Amino acid sequence: MTPSLQLRSFRAALVVLLVALIAVMVPVAPPADAQSTGWDVERFEADTGTGISTVVARRMWPDSDTVVMARADQFADALAAAPVAALLDAPLLLTDQYTMPRHVWEQIEHYSPSRVVVMGGSAAVGDTVVDELRGWGVTQIDRIQGPNRFATAAAALDFVRANGGNADPFVVRGEGAGHIGGWEDAVAVSQHAALLGAPILLSRQGDLPAETDAALAADAPDTITIVGGEAAVSRAVSDQLWARGDVSRLDGVSRYHTSLSVADATEAAGADLSTVWLVNGANWQDALVAGATAGTLGGVLLYVNPHVWSTSVGRDWILARTGHLDQVNIVGERGQLPTEVDFELTDLATPHAPWSPPAGVRITPGANAQAIVDANPPGTTYVFTAGEHRLTQVEPKDGDRFTGETGAVLLGAIDIDTSQAYQDGDGRWVVPGVTFEPPPPAAIAEAEEGREGELIQTDLFAGRTRLAHTGQRGSLTLPDQWHLDTANDVIVLGQDPATLGQLQLSVAPWAFWSTARDVEIDHLEIRRYATAAKVGAIDAHNGWAWNIHHVTVMESKSAGVRTGAGTRVADSRLAHNGQIGITGGDHLPDGSQAPVVLEGNEFAFNGEVGYRWDWEAGGAKMTNTVNSVFLQNWAHHNRGPGLWCDLDCNNPHWVSNLTEHNEFAGILVEETVTALVDSNVSRANGAFAFGDLGGGIWVSNSPDTEVRSNVLESNRFPIMANHNGIPSGEFGVLEIADLYVHSNDIRIDAYLPGLRVTTNEPERYERDDLVWESNVYRLREDRAEHFWWGRKVTVPEWTGQLRFDTDGRFLPVDATAMAPPAPFRTRPYGSG
Repeated sequence: MTPSLQLRSFRAALVVLLVALIAVMVPVAPPADAQSTGWDVERFEADTGTGISTVVARRMWPDSDTVVMARADQFADALAAAPVAALLDAPLLLTDQYTMPRHVWEQIEHYSPSRVVVMGGSAAVGDTVVDELRGWGVTQIDRIQGPNRFATAAAALDFVRANGGNADPFVVRGEGAGHIGGWEDAVAVSQHAALLGAPILLSRQGDLPAETDAALAADAPDTITIVGGEAAVSRAVSDQLWARGDVSRLDGVSRYHTSLSVADATEAAGADLSTVWLVNGANWQDALVAGATAGTLGGVLLYVNPHVWSTSVGRDWILARTGHLDQVNIVGERGQLPTEVDFELTDLATPHAPWSPPAGVRITPGANAQAIVDANPPGTTYVFTAGEHRLTQVEPKDGDRFTGETGAVLLGAIDIDTSQAYQDGDGRWVVPGVTFEPPPPAAIAEAEEGREGELIQTDLFAGRTRLAHTGQRGSLTLPDQWHLDTANDVIVLGQDPATLGQLQLSVAPWAFWSTARDVEIDHLEIRRYATAAKVGAIDAHNGWAWNIHHVTVMESKSAGVRTGAGTRVADSRLAHNGQIGITGGDHLPDGSQAPVVLEGNEFAFNGEVGYRWDWEAGGAKMTNTVNSVFLQNWAHHNRGPGLWCDLDCNNPHWVSNLTEHNEFAGILVEETVTALVDSNVSRANGAFAFGDLGGGIWVSNSPDTEVRSNVLESNRFPIMANHNGIPSGEFGVLEIADLYVHSNDIRIDAYLPGLRVTTNEPERYERDDLVWESNVYRLREDRAEHFWWGRKVTVPEWTGQLRFDTDGRFLPVDATAMAPPAPFRTRPYGSG
């Protein structure tokens, strides 16, 4: 089976064009003072403990025959889990008490483990969960349990000893329930204990439980190390412990300082310092999962205070050791651990070259920028001076350039005075004197169920946090919600504004917008604009050949940037925008068009408000473009697809991008013709998707698509072609036809690569223009079927009956991935 002659001829021509494209577009190496210092930053994100455990497991354990499981909402029995998991070289999965959430059982289905070790008795993890595990084929289920948490930890000591862990034990406070204190020191030492093979025993603050004392008497350790100060484990307990061995203590003035004391001990023990795991010191699930993983796979665990990152002792510890770093793993949802951590550490790893703005007309904070532009001829260079430029809106002229000094910020929000706030009769807090009235949401905008209020064209920020607009005063029930009551000129809040920090309300609908040609915008930071649906804070939709580079656009209501004909966006950061980082197309109203180029950008944490992902939420999406290019971009942690082309895109190219941790597809080729997806790395996408959605590369109703030389791992689906009956488009029939998938490295994770036809047309599986060849597959050896072609298909059927990948390679699932021929390279992002 071979591609058609027409397809081969087209591909040969395309190779020549692509070589020329890369030669023109891939930048030369940055100056010596801007070279990368060599570490990567990766965030593992989910908004529940069960979710974070599956996200970390999928990424760090491509396969495991053993799993350790603990209850997610109570820490009592989970505190002793890390050394157990490390000795078994097993991931730690958290579960609900009486049932496994979907993403947990999907991970069990993926691993198909023969053994699960459960922390605690049936009151902790119910027998119904055990029954579910048996239903998934688990043949050996062991419980580490006792009549209480102290006895369970003692049983864990016996398990650790029986499985080769011979280091002296740690004793920690183990009182409390839920998220109430009592877990901090146990989790802080989890990585260190797991690394050493040392059990963790629990104590009360003021006395040593009999179960713990008996376990120590039987164990006869040389040294017992208390973790935490005397407020956690008292001197009276320490005195009791001296009867069982020499006693030492690792502590600090706070949980964060205790975490550093443990990290120092880990360093002194000769641990590898090249990997650091950062967690919110107020979230035990994230921290325990990270600690167990670090103890097994390597690295040092550090608590971070999410409220004071810039002065955090954990930050100081990392910055003092950057010469040793290869990897920083941040574990926790963006609301738990602020993304300023990611951005600072990424920027330190790829420092910016010094920036000196050109000569030009200066615009100072408070000046009327539009009046200054109106007073000057087209083609003028304008320099925004350092400082905050409030509510700036500019309509550029042909050839204008807008740049900025370092520290120039355009802000589309106003401060809200809360000094007159009061509580109403329902206990809500009311801030009077707010007269702004936003336009209603766009009629075409589609919201997730229950989040319709978030589409109203404004946002309220409390410090770093975007609050959730309820849309109705009566539906405001949670502390992080708010409502703009325009009839009474008030803001209504779910909690006392004195506890929220400075409130800012976004009001300006855009920063730059005009029909001008050849506009350049660079070295500016643009924040908190109240953009309408599908509108950008920088909006080039009706312009021609705008060049946007080295900008940071964050926290817009809808899009960061909207493209127009010939727009180029490069070396920029588009993050935390409510709908999408970049949207748009390449057409002017008169129908003329020119290709759009998105090159070297970071699209991160976009899609934060209530827009549905399939209504253009995510990293970056082009619509109805010709010859658009996605080159060397990094799209991660977007609530939607990472990089997307849809609705009659013709000949788009995705080349050398990195897409990871996006909620749906990393790269989505939808209703597109003649597409090329080449040399991309796509990993850990689609973790919380459903059905046949979510994966590394998703090709939907897009004929004449070539997918080549990509690396795919830890995605829900690796590569999936989907035909679901979309009618003909501008450039012909929109279907799966002339599909050529070759020379890729594909790790098969939870779901199988292949083709799904949902239109009751089984003959589509028999087309001879669907070609898979020369791919490398990393496979689970204990699985029979590895592909989907209308049914589950084995390797012999794939290569024999279907004649796919007759020259392919089939390797173990944990085999090292290839390097793409044109690899993604981290570039300096943002306004520096």
